[in-house]
Amino acid sequence: MKIKEFTDNLLAERLTTHFDSQKLVDWGVEMIKNGYESENILILAGLDSDTTEEKEKYFWKSLDDLDIEIDKTDFELLENYARLIANRVMFKELSPIKGLAIMQGIINASE
Repeated sequence: MKIKEFTDNLLAERLTTHFDSQKLVDWGVEMIKNGYESENILILAGLDSDTTEEKEKYFWKSLDDLDIEIDKTDFELLENYARLIANRVMFKELSPIKGLAIMQGIINASE
């Protein structure tokens, strides 16, 4: 798993409309599955029913724990995410309708 790429895609998705903060929790679970643990990641992975603000608080702390720096602009994050979605549709990992809906969110977020 490429943690930086996975995280960048999550950050891009977070910029789009209708972002479900449960994906932050899912990110924490994936980090644990891949052998990355810290107190903040463990807390984040257990925040299923907490508020978005609480999930985001522990997500940002978890990024600090892993020394993951956000070195891309919002536009760069969205651009890379759009490529990912296009590839997933092309390789039939995502339906064209779902891909279109995600792309519309990316367009709205990037203005």
